[in-house]
Amino acid sequence: MMHAASTFPPPRRRNSAEGQEEAESLTPARCLKARALLGWNERQLAEAVGCSLQTIRYFEAGNGRPRNRTVAAIGAALERAGIAPLP
Repeated sequence: MMHAASTFPPPRRRNSAEGQEEAESLTPARCLKARALLGWNERQLAEAVGCSLQTIRYFEAGNGRPRNRTVAAIGAALERAGIAPLP
């Protein structure tokens, strides 16, 4: 069975300083709010980020902290979708 190609653009590569800064500012609550503003479900965010659904669920529930580069990729996906960068 063939799956439709994702409509999300590939993640933009960032340097480690950008990733660290973004990872520190993106909290599970901010991620949930941003996703709600976009009208995205967890699976849509996971596809936009290129990570597993479980990673998004654990992060938003506050049950775990993904690697900084994954959190930075979440922030970048939200930014590409129109959410302003977080302070």
